[in-house]
This record gives sequence, structure tokens and C-alpha cells, in this order.
Amino acid sequence: MSRRKSFLINRALSDYKIIYPCANRLLKDCFTIHKGCLIFWFNTTDGSTHIIDERTFLLKKVSGCN
Repeated sequence: MSRRKSFLINRALSDYKIIYPCANRLLKDCFTIHKGCLIFWFNTTDGSTHIIDERTFLLKKVSGCN
């Protein structure tokens, strides 16, 4: 798993404590790239689905990530 994906998973765990993959997937499969930005989606214990993307946490701009 890439450092980018691991970072987003760890950030979600830090923010929400307990997270689950969506739709019978594994956490490693809950990513997509949109306009150059890595997006991670996951569920929490209350049944809500959340997304976080690397734009939120980047100190420097990633090429193509607007």
C-alpha cells in the first residue's frame, strides 16, 4: 500500500477512532483518484459514510490536485 493511502487511513483512524470499509470491500480498496487527488471513503460506527482527500492535508500542492 502506498504511503499516500496509509496516510489517509491513519488520518481517518485518528479522527474517527473506528472505521470500516464500504460495500463489502477491504480498506485498501476504498480509494479513487479524481482530478489527480487521492480520495478515501469509509464508514463509521454510526453507519455514516465519510470521505477524506489528500488536498485537505497537503502542505504543498500535488501535481494535478486542485
